[in-house]
Amino acid sequence: MQDLSITQKYMVCAVNNRGGLPTLSTNKQICFVAAGVLELQMEQCISIDNNIIAIAGKLPKRMSYLFSLYEYIHKHSPIKTKKLFEEYNYSVIGKRLNALLSDVGKSLAEQEALSKFTNGFLGYFKRFVPKRETVEIIVDEIRAELLEDGEITDNCAALVVLLAKSGCLSKYFSPFERRKIKDKLAFIVNSSNGTLIKKAIAHIENLIALNTGVLGVFGE
Repeated sequence: MQDLSITQKYMVCAVNNRGGLPTLSTNKQICFVAAGVLELQMEQCISIDNNIIAIAGKLPKRMSYLFSLYEYIHKHSPIKTKKLFEEYNYSVIGKRLNALLSDVGKSLAEQEALSKFTNGFLGYFKRFVPKRETVEIIVDEIRAELLEDGEITDNCAALVVLLAKSGCLSKYFSPFERRKIKDKLAFIVNSSNGTLIKKAIAHIENLIALNTGVLGVFGE
């Protein structure tokens, strides 16, 4: 299995045992879209300025699982951040969100990171259930970087913030471990080497706060 991206790792950790994001948990859906937006921004495919998103570059082939999100932004560029999230998270039929879930799920199934099954009329609705070993690999990576002495990467820090914001971190870490993770992140952010991580966390905070009003990294 190749290294997974922030969006792929988030999906593995956030979907339920039926392979979906709970419809009653809007935060999980918002954080999923936020992960995709953050990835596009980190790859300089888009720019975000004053809560306006605009196309800034081409989508790399390796990130084709984000094509539907990139294409929507491209079509409506420049677009207000809030408008984008409303289209993806508050649509009655959820067409755009489901397309993004399907594309990311397929990319994971191709790497055998998920177990794929189909249900619904004529197999129209597809669901992707995470493999236990894939979840364990991701959790172990977080543990190594934030609970042990591993080097903390921007991607890992961003993933932890997304999982914390969506309420998923408590599925994998005890209250004591979450406090240690929070303290470690705070230490890194306030250090001279934490500029990029601080910037990534600030972007996530802003994206999510605009749509949920939830503030604070560990506001679960």
